[in-house]
Amino acid sequence: MRASQRSRRAAALLSAAALTAAVTVGCGTPSDPAPVQPNGSGSAAASAAGEAAACPLPARNVQEQTATPLTFKITELTNGTGFNYALTEATLQKYPQLLSTGRTPEWSLQDAWTDGLFLLGGARAMFLVRNSGTEPVTITNVRLVNIAEECMPLAMAYIMNNEGGAGGEFVALTFTADADTPLAYEESSNGTATVPYFNGRTVKIAPGEERDFTVKVGSLRRPYSFDLAFDVTTGGSTGVQLLRNGNVPFRFAPRLCPTAAERGQLTPDDLAWMKSKLFKNVRLRVDILTMAEKDPAKYSGPCNTL
Repeated sequence: MRASQRSRRAAALLSAAALTAAVTVGCGTPSDPAPVQPNGSGSAAASAAGEAAACPLPARNVQEQTATPLTFKITELTNGTGFNYALTEATLQKYPQLLSTGRTPEWSLQDAWTDGLFLLGGARAMFLVRNSGTEPVTITNVRLVNIAEECMPLAMAYIMNNEGGAGGEFVALTFTADADTPLAYEESSNGTATVPYFNGRTVKIAPGEERDFTVKVGSLRRPYSFDLAFDVTTGGSTGVQLLRNGNVPFRFAPRLCPTAAERGQLTPDDLAWMKSKLFKNVRLRVDILTMAEKDPAKYSGPCNTL
């Protein structure tokens, strides 16, 4: 399935839910190498202690943009399984219609990203990367940068679900945000990620050519914001180009009701943090155009899996 087809599918889902903006947003706007293994525990342990003191924490892996040879177009942005979101108090104040039940209210998803909206349960960005220049561009690495551990958005969980599978050929990358320096792993067809993607491999894009990318970023334990950095070489020079969600970073929060398998990957401190978190409101799509109120305890730290 090409990006245009995915874009139409995402837009159809959202318009069916009476949203006023498609998921297709963003372009290349306002990065240098050195990753290690995801699932690293160094920053995870440090931030577990730091979160109790204050959040958000200072950004790490800070990177600025130094080159712009590519054009990006985001075609879909989900949590990896559906259109599920978490809102802060400040964001919910701007979209009070989301508290309604019954017919799905109208709201602008594109504006909501700018106003602080989080994906809930991880982040998956599907996008086109185009070389509009006259020289070939070689991507030597894709990195997670400007990573900030955020405060958990607890004003509302807005769960719409319903994402179909995507076909076609992608550069498929996956990251774990908890790692000290998250490394791009190749995502296999069964969803596992064990092989570093850029270990002796690059992505070459000829003038006028475009490539499909899909990038998944996850954490079971904390909310994060981040940018994507592309290390590029063109015309004999090297640089870094950033991809953001329009003019803001990508943001996601973990699900607060982990499965038994997920619990096994969390430390006692992580579980204690999670148990203390409770959404104030939960709305769940129960039909194509219908949202229903649900018990927050079933979707938060007090859920029965903890």
